[in-house]
Amino acid sequence: MENEMKILFVISTLENCGPVNVLYALCAKLAHNQRISVLTISAEKNDSRWDDFSALPIELESLNLTRSQFMLYGCRRLKTFLTGKHFDVTHSHGIRADRLVSKLASSQNNTVKFSTAHNFPFEDYVSTYGKILGSLMANLQFRYWKKISNVITCSQYIGRQIKEKETSVHVTNVHNGTLQGQFICTKQLNSETINLIVLGSLNERKNSQFILECMQRVEPQLKRLKLTLVGNGPLFAELKKKYTSQQIIFKGHVKEPSSLLNDADWLLSASKSEGLPMAVLEALSWNCNLLLSDIGPHIEINEVVNNCDICRVFTLTQARDLEQLLLGIDQGIITWHEGGYELWQRNFSASVMAKKYLRTYQAKQN
Repeated sequence: MENEMKILFVISTLENCGPVNVLYALCAKLAHNQRISVLTISAEKNDSRWDDFSALPIELESLNLTRSQFMLYGCRRLKTFLTGKHFDVTHSHGIRADRLVSKLASSQNNTVKFSTAHNFPFEDYVSTYGKILGSLMANLQFRYWKKISNVITCSQYIGRQIKEKETSVHVTNVHNGTLQGQFICTKQLNSETINLIVLGSLNERKNSQFILECMQRVEPQLKRLKLTLVGNGPLFAELKKKYTSQQIIFKGHVKEPSSLLNDADWLLSASKSEGLPMAVLEALSWNCNLLLSDIGPHIEINEVVNNCDICRVFTLTQARDLEQLLLGIDQGIITWHEGGYELWQRNFSASVMAKKYLRTYQAKQN
């Protein structure tokens, strides 16, 4: 095939999460006219998307390294894997993959190295692993990025944060994109129930407790609003026990939430930190309207959407801001509007993302 590129993606595992879903969408689109290989570092555990990747027209392999094997001779195993192979692009996702790819000589197999920044490490790693370990990991991440040279950020906000921290890292922005499901719009205006959905892990960073606190305070005044939380997480049991109500439903882990998104009128996110959240983009593709906290990536989505009827931003430091929005929606002062799907299709689809990634790869070829 003319102008066909050989692209290798390296990633820790294919556990179902945001970065893996980005990679799946990217592979699904690029595989139509490029030669795609995916290499995982370790064996799969629960909730893996290995079978989904296997169904794509790509080459899929694993080094099957344990954590100790990864530290001792992961780089050597990657170099062995590459022996006799040529890839125009070697693209890593995540700190473990970045460690291995960063140690490849730039001249090895004449490949151009890329990494995707799915978050700002000094926020995400510290909130996930604590200040000491998180800061250590963040510093290592920047060391790897400096050696890889070409870093693709999932949002302009993350790109600015990285450049402020380390000006020598070359940054290109490509917004995340999601695949189109079977689109069935069944949303009804003025129905007896208005459905809000929260999609993602119940943890401190996702900040679902803030939403539940606001919902609890306005609940006596609500007539139509129902809140559904989809996802497990370290706070699941605690929050489910604390917030018992007929208007609040905890679904737990749902492998395929499409039907729930189809039934939802609004997606609600109070996250304290994000890259460019896939859940928000997926909800937009299902024609949901959005209620988002005022963090950088959410503001960026709001600016791209550029429609205050479809996307509204509330202030995290002022709970009353979200409470007023909930009451306004319940009372019909704020209503659901058509148009989310079209905005997703133009700006946040997997097709748009894949085209931008390919142009970025092609620009770096000799």
